[in-house]
Amino acid sequence: MGMVKQTRILFDPGDIEQMRLCCGHCGGDASYPFSQTFKVPARCPHCLADWWDDRPGMKLTEAEAHAINLARAIHYFLNPRNCEALKTVGFGIQLEINDEQTPDPPQTP
Repeated sequence: MGMVKQTRILFDPGDIEQMRLCCGHCGGDASYPFSQTFKVPARCPHCLADWWDDRPGMKLTEAEAHAINLARAIHYFLNPRNCEALKTVGFGIQLEINDEQTPDPPQTP
């Protein structure tokens, strides 16, 4: 069995400068800085594929609602204008990335 290399990277949310949304249809992406007003677009800015139905009265699927709420929450917490308000929260948030590498193949003599 080969050796596995594992690295953990911890960072504070304030270290993140932008959120990138990637299209599931064309693979295009768009980055949105946290210092600017943000609204999850209803369509891909590249291929114009619908990401969610923004017509009045249309209900979001559960997955769409969670994805949009997550993007809004991330934007709120990482927007520099909200730093003072976040000091009233009783905990901080750090994100952890597990950078596990695949094992090296066995060496043959």
